[in-house]
Amino acid sequence: MAVEGSHLDAVVALLDVGASIHRRTTSGDPIMGLAAERASAAVCELLLARSARIDEADAEGDRPLMRAVIGDNGACIPVLVRRGVPVEGVVRAGLSALIVAARENGHADVVTLLAAAR
Repeated sequence: MAVEGSHLDAVVALLDVGASIHRRTTSGDPIMGLAAERASAAVCELLLARSARIDEADAEGDRPLMRAVIGDNGACIPVLVRRGVPVEGVVRAGLSALIVAARENGHADVVTLLAAAR
């Protein structure tokens, strides 16, 4: 998929010919959540500029910021935070994104990004 591979030109082309930014993958993932977990900052910025939902949950209830934390995608976290995603308000099993990053994943760079955004 163009989003997963951070193929910016392909994502632009697909959106320009009418691909829905609100479409879900076959597994039920919103495109923005998938981008937050696996794509470049440029792809995340593009999707948000084209009105992707920054707070749309996936089938498990995870929103894009939590998906970025789970995927250790430090490129998209600052994009989401700049767009106003509350760092403390995103929860998984009662835990904030910061706690999930520190406790479950041990991603030091992501912890630093989230702590600075608090």
